[in-house]
Amino acid sequence: MPLPEQLWVSEGPGTEDNALLQVTISLSKVELSVGESKFFTCTAIGEPESIDWYNPQGEKVISTQRVMLQKEGVRSRLTIYNANIEDAGIYRCQATDAKGQTQEATVVLEIYQKLTFKEVVSPQEFKQGEDAEVVCRVSSSPAPAVSWLYHNEEVTTIPDNRFAVLANNNLQILNINKSDEGVYRCEGRVEARGEIDFRDIIVIVNVPPAIVMPQKSFNATAERGEEMTLTCRASGSPDPTISWFRRARKKGYEF
Repeated sequence: MPLPEQLWVSEGPGTEDNALLQVTISLSKVELSVGESKFFTCTAIGEPESIDWYNPQGEKVISTQRVMLQKEGVRSRLTIYNANIEDAGIYRCQATDAKGQTQEATVVLEIYQKLTFKEVVSPQEFKQGEDAEVVCRVSSSPAPAVSWLYHNEEVTTIPDNRFAVLANNNLQILNINKSDEGVYRCEGRVEARGEIDFRDIIVIVNVPPAIVMPQKSFNATAERGEEMTLTCRASGSPDPTISWFRRARKKGYEF
């Protein structure tokens, strides 16, 4: 009796081979702060001919000084140095076998910016009586909550409506006076990470000089050769320099 013909079943493309080709990444989701560095290891089980990485824009990653690829057998390592916000997104590791069939794995990279204070100036000086704006530039991602403290007390709780935190996080002090002088703390917080940082800013209030004498002018008489003392008192902050004039001409002495 003749043997029956054997029936061969053709499986869909890659059904068997793809089962043999498996791709994994050491991490599936990573949070990284701006400026930090991180590496990811992609492993292909099977017989991969190539292992490639693709960035969030879908472009094949090419080694540079900041983004580096290293292949070791069935492993490929992607290293990102000095990460920036633009690096965030989904990275794909794709393995290809001899038949051109592929398998891939992904890793999600989230980049956040730590609290960063930019060129905080201290001291900051203002003229008495003007509306002062104490500048504190702080940023992060997500955006920080900023509060100001004076004498260890939040200015928003001080019973004085001259103090206000502006939309740009700067501190406004209306009609600033000498008693407002001191150290103010600009404090930033990111609630989601429990992150907090601060900068202390010295506020100086300058007071224009003024002569503090009961009389603006007076006559004094002395005999020839007799000593005479003339007194001039002035106030201001910083301490003013006092100059003397004789007959509308500067005498040339400063005290």
